[in-house]
Amino acid sequence: MGELKPYLAVFIIQLIYSGLTLLSKAAFNGGMNTCVFISYRQLTGTVIMVPLALILERKRAVPVSLSFFTFCKIFVFFISWVQLTLALNMQAIALVYTSATLAAAIVNSLPASTFFFAVQVNIRTKSGITKIGSVLLCLVGTIFHLGKRWILGSLVLFLSVILWSFWLTIQPQILESYPAKLKFSSLQCLSSSIQSFGIDIAFERDIQQWKLGWNMRLLEVVYCGALVTGVSYYLQAWVIEKRGPFSQVMWNPLSFILATTGSILFLGEPLFWE
Repeated sequence: MGELKPYLAVFIIQLIYSGLTLLSKAAFNGGMNTCVFISYRQLTGTVIMVPLALILERKRAVPVSLSFFTFCKIFVFFISWVQLTLALNMQAIALVYTSATLAAAIVNSLPASTFFFAVQVNIRTKSGITKIGSVLLCLVGTIFHLGKRWILGSLVLFLSVILWSFWLTIQPQILESYPAKLKFSSLQCLSSSIQSFGIDIAFERDIQQWKLGWNMRLLEVVYCGALVTGVSYYLQAWVIEKRGPFSQVMWNPLSFILATTGSILFLGEPLFWE
């Protein structure tokens, strides 16, 4: 049973992410500002993750040297800026220009881009050139095979996938020295919440956009904050620590199938575009 746990965790992650794509698209279709959505999502995840980290990992020993903690703070701030702030906002903006199905399809390029970052490739050899060429062909084909109408959104989403891949490949390095996964995820969420809020204040000053109420917006924010930012980020860190980044991204096609089915049934999106 222990050997099946990583696969079960990855299945749950993909199930959660398919729900994220559908609910995010529904929120944006309803007029919710993308930056406000990301801020609330990260804030909700922080509120949930911090108490859990303090309770469940209160006895876990972590390095106490000042230099190490300084490094961790700088490192976490950097990766939260790169992935949790930039990539999430870019992904949200891309969803406005595209569909849930297309977004899930482009995320399927994540294994290729993760391979590019995680594997050292020698470009002076035929094998290295072939590998890089295959990766680029996969990525370019993913962007352009669906037509001109979604090229802008596809490009933005593709850039977010690149940042996501970078985030996945650098996590194992810090988790080796800082094994407290809940605290690590909490620090990322907290840092990203502060950064996202600062961006929102600069670009969105309409107070009406910040009101949630007892409606679908609240449900979407709570789901994405609790399950996506909370549960899935912890599971991702656990899977990456156990099996590496590729064991996480190789299951992405499952999320595509679930998101495509959900977008047709619940959002009324067409399966094909012209």
